Amino acid sequence: MAVSGKAADRLASIFVYAALGGLALWAGTRLINSSLDSRFHNDFLLKWEAVLRTYNQQGGTWPRFTGGNHVQYMEKLVRLMRNRGFPPPNSNTGHPYVYLIDKIGVPDEEIFVLCFPQRIILYGVSAETFARLDESIDGRTDPKRGMFKGRQSRNGLTYTGLWQI
Repeated sequence: MAVSGKAADRLASIFVYAALGGLALWAGTRLINSSLDSRFHNDFLLKWEAVLRTYNQQGGTWPRFTGGNHVQYMEKLVRLMRNRGFPPPNSNTGHPYVYLIDKIGVPDEEIFVLCFPQRIILYGVSAETFARLDESIDGRTDPKRGMFKGRQSRNGLTYTGLWQI
């Protein structure tokens, strides 16, 4: 059975509008996810950098890190910083050193921030977020060069980033 010209025009219009709608949805999702990465960088990481630099310059003391006490270390550091009048930036979780990026269409990123006098280590960063951070910090995406370096985590799904401050 042959399709009439009017029916073919309708089907073509439906296909074109569906494709445009899908493209707009895809672009909107990418834009939202990109803005969530920017918010993480600008409203959280840069504030950590600023408070750590100030804390260092004012002679802040650092707890002992043994390599296996990440959470306890950060709890002690946050307590020391607050006692000296240098509160860490607000997080969107119950802990100032954990940040949750709730993106659309991809798994949530729960990023753990481990701070030292001259560097910040980020655990649980997606490849996309890592690339955006590297571009923002270093001006180019290269995980082996610059102030922000990293490698793929053991789970193969996320990256561990090292930011020299």
